Amino acid sequence: MPERDGYIPGVPCALDATQPDPEAAVAFYSGLFGWECEDVMPPESEAKYFVARLRGRDVAAVGSIEVAPRAATWNTYFWVDSADETASKVREAGGSVLMEPFDIGPDAGRKAVCTDREGAAFCVWQAKLNRGAQLVNEPGALVFNGLNTRDMEAAKSFYGPVFGWRTLSLDSGAEMWALPGYGDYLERHNPDLRKQLAEMGGPGYEDVVASIDPIADDQPDSPAHWSVTFAVDDPNATAAKATELGGTVIAPPFEAPWSRPGYYRVHLTIINDPQGATFSASKFVPENKVHAAASPTRRRRCAWVGVVRPPLLADAIAEQKASDVRGTTTARGSRSLCARRSPAQGIDGPFGEVPQSSPGVAIFDLGVGLFLVSLPEEPSGRAGEAGVGEQPQRRVDPLGQ
Repeated sequence: MPERDGYIPGVPCALDATQPDPEAAVAFYSGLFGWECEDVMPPESEAKYFVARLRGRDVAAVGSIEVAPRAATWNTYFWVDSADETASKVREAGGSVLMEPFDIGPDAGRKAVCTDREGAAFCVWQAKLNRGAQLVNEPGALVFNGLNTRDMEAAKSFYGPVFGWRTLSLDSGAEMWALPGYGDYLERHNPDLRKQLAEMGGPGYEDVVASIDPIADDQPDSPAHWSVTFAVDDPNATAAKATELGGTVIAPPFEAPWSRPGYYRVHLTIINDPQGATFSASKFVPENKVHAAASPTRRRRCAWVGVVRPPLLADAIAEQKASDVRGTTTARGSRSLCARRSPAQGIDGPFGEVPQSSPGVAIFDLGVGLFLVSLPEEPSGRAGEAGVGEQPQRRVDPLGQ
């Protein structure tokens, strides 16, 4: 659901950057993300506020810094029913209100600027006509927000009462902020959301609203803060383009710790724009766990099992159709196929047919399944008569290397 018309309370809904030189920032981000930007301030105003759009829909904004400190930064906004009531909750939970709730224009909305117990700043937005980012989760648009913190317990005791959040623990050990009921809201527009997430091994992820990113001990000068992440097609190309435009790559593209190989991977890079505002750019890559076994080039680990003669596979492949063949052609010209693991027989329903004329089938264990390679010629020794677990003198590389 990339197009949005409003949010529910407690969900990140917008972002803007405050910059010493907003015109220069607009040039950088327009070159990086393809934004079209419009200054919506009156001509006589000394302050600037550029609304950035993709496909004619609002995605972000870049404005002047009107109060000290004059450091460039990205600001995260959370949707609320009442900016005034939320400001009161912030104080009650131990946070601070840096800017009391105030109206933006006659009918755009009402805003407050707050900090949590550690000093991480964020904005709350009570919408009127301005209903937040109109496009998300597409290249060049906001895809995620994250709290960078040193005190997880203090964060839980703050954001729970303020926004109603809880934490969701992932198998990787990472934790996420989740808003109970958010998935119900998203399923109004995507009825298959929970099914899709379950297939990717992410039950409960439908309620996630932000990440929790612990600040490492080797970063003593890094304060608690909220971060923003933009979706991109290629983090490597984005990092290169940012450097070309005058930005600095803080962290070259890497795989996020909350990735789940076989289900999905998240590749991201961390960048400083020319004036020092930090942001991330990421690519979400879904993976089908069964297909991961059929695509061994995605997995660089495998274990040799042995060689088996095709007649031993005849019963298992008899019901398969030629259209079911999945795999690649190795560098040696042999056909690669895939089969699921079976505790009893070792092979259960190969995807494809193993030619009965083949002198043997090499088997490799990929952890999530068995990878079969039909040998193009008789290996030296007794490979044509070998059983599983016996290694022929000639090795077949399933990755074609």
